[in-house]
Amino acid sequence: MNLTKRLLIPSKLIIYYEADLSFTTSHDFKVAKILANDLLQLYLEDQLKLLDVKIQKLQLRKFQLQNYLGQALK
Repeated sequence: MNLTKRLLIPSKLIIYYEADLSFTTSHDFKVAKILANDLLQLYLEDQLKLLDVKIQKLQLRKFQLQNYLGQALK
């Protein structure tokens, strides 16, 4: 929920800004961004592991096929 608030500056100038009540400090956004990046890193690492497993399976199938074809041609 966004609310318009007034900020009084010593020169008695009034500035309006948008405030999000769910982010109450100046560092909440930075913390949320860091946590999101950590989660993204974990996701990408998991995807790399899955790709590695797929590559290993393909290499095994290729090896098995080469052995089968090699024995069949004898």
